Amino acid sequence: IQKKNGGLSSARNAGIRISASDYIAFLDADDVWVEDKLAWQLALFTSSFDKTLGIVYGRYSLIDEHGHEIREPYYNPDVCLSGHVFSDLLGSNKICGSGSAVLIKRECFDYVGYFDESLGAAEDWDMWLRLAEMYTFNYVDRVIVRIRRHGASMQQNQKIFFLNQLAFYRKWSFKLPERNCAGNEWAMFLVNRFLHSIRHIYFNPIFVTEILLMSKDEKRKIFWKSHNSFFLSVWGRVVEILLHKWNKYQETV
Repeated sequence: IQKKNGGLSSARNAGIRISASDYIAFLDADDVWVEDKLAWQLALFTSSFDKTLGIVYGRYSLIDEHGHEIREPYYNPDVCLSGHVFSDLLGSNKICGSGSAVLIKRECFDYVGYFDESLGAAEDWDMWLRLAEMYTFNYVDRVIVRIRRHGASMQQNQKIFFLNQLAFYRKWSFKLPERNCAGNEWAMFLVNRFLHSIRHIYFNPIFVTEILLMSKDEKRKIFWKSHNSFFLSVWGRVVEILLHKWNKYQETV
């Protein structure tokens, strides 16, 4: 396939459109499938009596550019969901850290549509939610893909992550009840990402501006404890971090 670079979702969609297979799998960048990955997933599809089964995923591990296993703050290899998982997925993306771990029935895309090319982050999560509204999920209870992380790309991605994540939250916030634990998970996730960026000096002031410019309704939906408590929790932690940095500085002078 030859096409202009339009991002990850654009490339996936181009592949889906020309595919003649009954199933679709992705292998992003330089991720690595383990041997028999597809065979294990196909076995679950063919042995299932559930006609609404649409996606089979599996466990994954993270590796660096040299192939050594690593850990990340938000990496949880022990979450395995099956059946109707929409409510669980609405709180956080518990499926996998990459599209490389899934196998999806081709026909599903005819009903839920293709990947949202307007999202520069969370496009996987968006697709899993759309699939989960119509189909059931199953998983292979073993590591089936090794996802590669690069230090340089992680730094660059951190700078653009917040705005894209907010675009995703705005897209799905209408699904959240006024007081819902999923909204709390979203708030805490953003707080942790925000503070993580400060610790690693990837602070993005545009992200803060975007939150400040949100309407009250948007804030209530995404940060259901109320936007005041959200900002108090953020800035309280910011002060804590700055004091820690100041104390470290004092020790050196």
